[in-house]
Amino acid sequence: MHRKVAAAIIAALALAVASCGGSETTTLDRAELIRKVELACKAAGQTTERQTRAEGSANPYKALGSGQRLLAARLEKLDGSGDLKDAFNRYKEGVRTRLDALEKVASAPRQDRARVLRTVQKEAVAAGRQIGAAVEKLGLEGCG
Repeated sequence: MHRKVAAAIIAALALAVASCGGSETTTLDRAELIRKVELACKAAGQTTERQTRAEGSANPYKALGSGQRLLAARLEKLDGSGDLKDAFNRYKEGVRTRLDALEKVASAPRQDRARVLRTVQKEAVAAGRQIGAAVEKLGLEGCG
C-alpha cells in the first residue's frame, strides 16, 4: 500500500517538474506582452549598470552584452499574437543580432576592439533600425 502511494507521489512530482519546462514560450495579448518586454528591458538596463560598476570602464561592451544577454533570454520565452507577432519577432531578431555584434567586440582583445567594432558596425546599425521600427510598431517605451 505504501509503495503504491509513494509511486503515485513520485509520478505526480515528475509530471509537475516536467510541466515546468523553462524553454516553453508564452503567447500574450498586447498589454501583457508590452508589460513583460518593458520589464525585461528595465532588468537588462539594471544588469548593464551593475556590470559597468563592477568592471569599471575596462570593457564596456562586456557590460552591455550582459544586459542584452538577459534581455534576449527573457524575450525568447515570450511570443506575441495577432498583429503583434511579426513586429515582436523582428524585435527579438534585432536584439539577437545586436547581442551577437556586442559579443564579438567584447571578446576581442582590447587593442583589436576598434577594428572588430568597424567590422560589425553595419549589422549593428541595421539591427538598431530593425529594433527601432519594431519598438515603434509595438508601442514600447524605454526599450530601444
